[in-house]
Amino acid sequence: MSENRDEIISKLEKFHAQNAFSQIHELCMKALIQFRDDRVFLWYKEQAEQALTSMYESKIGNLKKAITLLKSPMELTWLKLEKEDWQVIQAINGEKGYFQLCKEIPLSKFLISRSLSRLIQQQVVSTSL
Repeated sequence: MSENRDEIISKLEKFHAQNAFSQIHELCMKALIQFRDDRVFLWYKEQAEQALTSMYESKIGNLKKAITLLKSPMELTWLKLEKEDWQVIQAINGEKGYFQLCKEIPLSKFLISRSLSRLIQQQVVSTSL
């Protein structure tokens, strides 16, 4: 990242005005590599994660319902999954809902909700059964 701090903050302000939370999060993650522990970037990152978590939770559906795995282990091997997706999949047993998974999986609610949203979209898991 070759931009200076002020240029990055200017971009963040524009993204914030547009409610472009994914772009804010991505830009903050890159900026924090160069400007480690910068309070402004950390604040924007936290705000983006809160907004994105709410969005992902709304895509999950009923957060109290048990989450069920829809694919066999063999079918999962062909999917491109992120590291946190595998952690979420391993915790799913057909009885636990979103809130229980958030308590048990050592990841943030943001990462868990993003993973579940992605897994639901790929028809790997469901809350509708």
